[in-house]
Amino acid sequence: MTQFSVTGMTPLGGWQNFYVIVGSSAGALIGLQFVVMALVADLPRTPSQAQAGHAFATPNIVHFGAVLFLAAALCAPWHGIGAAAVCWGLLGLGGVAYALIVARRLRVQTVYRPVFEDWLFHALLPLAAYATLATSACVASAHTRGAMFGVVPKTIWAKLNPADDNNLCNWAMRCLLVEDGNRLILIDNGMGSKQSDKFFGYYYLNGTDTLEKSLAKHGFAKEDITDVFLTHLHFDHCGGSIESAGGVLFPAFKNAVYWSNERHWQWATQPNDREKASFLKENILPIQESGQLRFIDTRPFLSFSDTIKVRFVSGHTESMMLPQIQYKNKTVVFMADLLPSAAHIPVPYVMAYDTRPLVTLTEKKEFLTEAQNNDYILFFEHDPTIECCTLQLTERGIRMKDTFLLENIS
Repeated sequence: MTQFSVTGMTPLGGWQNFYVIVGSSAGALIGLQFVVMALVADLPRTPSQAQAGHAFATPNIVHFGAVLFLAAALCAPWHGIGAAAVCWGLLGLGGVAYALIVARRLRVQTVYRPVFEDWLFHALLPLAAYATLATSACVASAHTRGAMFGVVPKTIWAKLNPADDNNLCNWAMRCLLVEDGNRLILIDNGMGSKQSDKFFGYYYLNGTDTLEKSLAKHGFAKEDITDVFLTHLHFDHCGGSIESAGGVLFPAFKNAVYWSNERHWQWATQPNDREKASFLKENILPIQESGQLRFIDTRPFLSFSDTIKVRFVSGHTESMMLPQIQYKNKTVVFMADLLPSAAHIPVPYVMAYDTRPLVTLTEKKEFLTEAQNNDYILFFEHDPTIECCTLQLTERGIRMKDTFLLENIS
């Protein structure tokens, strides 16, 4: 089982736009300041005029600088919204204090008697704007969402899988090996190892487990696999299908048949803009080019082997396949990304990655009811700690009952 963290990037990889936007804006601001200073340099000033300048002119430069700082904070490539919220929250608090200072200066200067519009645009509106910034920072921090939990606020999901300081959560890539008569069936195979360091830098792979080590632990090697069952073709599920050496791509399981279905294959090889980054051609096309690709009939619950039937769901992606396995007189369902973890059992907990979230809601409801009624065992591909669980009906709906390892099923 390999682990990875969701949502990340290399330390300096996303700063290019930051330099361009902030550098050009800072240059424009400095140029404007020089123009203003040149225009007023030779004008005579009295103490009272200086007071008026502090009340009416200086705030314009300060507010312009505040906008520049806010733009810089928001376009910086933060790993999460928390650090950015701190920056604009501090800006808001400082701005509130400065707006109050400006209001005092407006009142004490004697050169000009402010009218309502002066109070409105020089004091009240800036005060309201900075107060809004400070308040929004608190709200943003409290309602941060994560890709793995969609619209569920961070204040709720953080109790289930706490994020680190970069707002990253740890997740597993857990595959399943099924011995079925003379067939040795591997269900999914993780990210693989052929991608660039830059690519892997986005996901912070950690842990010491590998697919090779896990197979060897049970006395097998890649050459022993007869079937590679791909639930779907997102890179974290099929990346290990293909290896690379000397710039040549080739199947990692040379003696295996690779299984997908025609609907999903077409969806993956002609991807929509939303999923294009998840369907990597180097993971997919070499399977077909090798001649080892076969398609499963998409009629529901057809038998794939003596012990495996296939159910199809299309909320996460088109025609994702869930193997339903008979094992020791029990039904084990490999959940793939319908329920990536035990934390996703509550129906509203749907990933932001899902292309049809409302369809996912319906599919989850139907499956959870069936699974609870029939005492299915759920096998989780991405849960960092829980491998299997059963379900129970509670006052809050269907929830997790017992958790255990697959090897402990009796």
